[in-house]
This record gives sequence, structure tokens and C-alpha cells, in this order.
Amino acid sequence: MRLKLFALALLVSSLISSCVSNADELVDISPRSIPIQKDQIIEIDINVGELLITGIIGENVEVLGKAIRDEGFTFSIEPVSNNQVNIFTHIQKRIFRSFPEIPINLEVRIPQGCQVLIKTQEANINVKNFSGKLEVSSTAGNVFVDNLSGFASIKANRGDVTVQNSQGEIYALGNYGHLLFAQSHGRLSASTIMGTIRFNGTANHKDEIHLESDHGPIDTNLVGDPDLQVEVNSTSGEVVCSFLALKRNIRGCDGILGSGSGKLDIRSVSGNIRLQKEP
Repeated sequence: MRLKLFALALLVSSLISSCVSNADELVDISPRSIPIQKDQIIEIDINVGELLITGIIGENVEVLGKAIRDEGFTFSIEPVSNNQVNIFTHIQKRIFRSFPEIPINLEVRIPQGCQVLIKTQEANINVKNFSGKLEVSSTAGNVFVDNLSGFASIKANRGDVTVQNSQGEIYALGNYGHLLFAQSHGRLSASTIMGTIRFNGTANHKDEIHLESDHGPIDTNLVGDPDLQVEVNSTSGEVVCSFLALKRNIRGCDGILGSGSGKLDIRSVSGNIRLQKEP
């Protein structure tokens, strides 16, 4: 009798496991191709998962990806007005329903030169090889930007922001996460309350770099021979400047590196600041 009960328990457990596995399986989202004009705005609203934005040459926005098979999954593409298209994908969370780590995996391929607005609660956002205007608002997701050219405004409350190999006018604003600029050029600005700011790379006459923190640390690692007018200031944080050409003052350091044709401005309230040269 015990043997029969044990076998029945194994069968029930196997069936439950199979049902859960099938429920958590990601299925293809039907691919879509939408004609777009360069003056139109593409707005993407995704609450969880991962979103990949890639720049392409063409006249159509291409949407593809995978999502969990669930009755709470919503996906739509609709024109909001004559100059805006909305891509909406959400999964409704429920108390007794567990989800895989990435319940939505969406890729949107966008023609170069377009304007993109992204809103998310906790999805991770990846933007690669895109030229145009980008605006991201994230509550808890991480944002990674690689090889962007143009304008970008990235707001992340608790997530991290990484911008690398990019150029243009780029703003990164955060509260608690890490903000990193790496090998990027142009007018660059990072601002946070409690998070960490890092800048790694070269800086030349075309660059205007502004790094500001209330209470988090700022680490700036300059590579090569920078051409910058430098001003570093902290109200109560510790300041370390490793460049001999810079003069120490009561709250930080300032001076000119190279020709001084670019600008580097670093400020904090109580966060520590470190400015050093990488070999």
C-alpha cells in the first residue's frame, strides 16, 4: 500500500512539475514591422524582463521577441497620434504566481535618427548602435548603452546606468544605483543622490564633463593626456587629486590640464571625490 501511495505521489509531483515548466516556457511574440517617419516618436512601455534596442538602416520599426505564456501578459502596438507609436508589453504580477527571471524578452529595431521614449518599472534596458534621441525612465531596472550617437536622457531610481563608446549630449540621473561613463565623449553629465559615479576614459577639447553627487562617491579615471579646465569641489567629502598640475584649495582642486580646451566639473556635498590618471 505504501509503495502504491509513493508511486502516486511521484506521478502527481511529475504532473505538477510538467505544468509549471510549460507555463514558464517563453513563446515567440508574433513579429511586427511598422512603417515609421523620422519625426515620429516611438514610445515603449515594458514593466519587467529585458528590452534590446538596436539601430538599423531602413524605414520600418521591427518588433520581435519572446514572452511567458500567461493570461496576465499584454502586448500591443498602437498609434497614439499622428506623430507617435506606442509599444506596450506588461505582465500582471499575482501573489500566488511565480515567474521566470526574464518573463519578457523584447527586441525593437529602430531606424537611425528616430526619437525613442522608454518607460519601465524593473526591466533591464540595452541600447546598441543607435543614432538619434533616447529618453529612458526606469524605477529599478538597469540601463546599458553602447555606441550611441546623439542625445540621451536616462533617469534611473534604483538601477545602474552604463554608457560606453558613445558620443553626443548624454545625461544620466540616478538616486541609488551606479552611474558609469566609459570611453564616451561630448557633453556628458551624471548626477546622483546616494549612488556612485565613475568616469573612465580619455577627455579632449570637445568634451564637457559634469559629475555631481550629494552623498555618494565620485571616481574619475582619465586616460592619456587630457585637455581640460578642471574644477573639483566638495563641501565636506574627502578629495584626492593625483595630477600635479592641479592646485589644491580648501574644498578640492582646480587648474588646467594640457591646453585646457575641454571642461571637467566635479562636485559633491558629502561624497568623496577621487581624480586620478590611468596609465
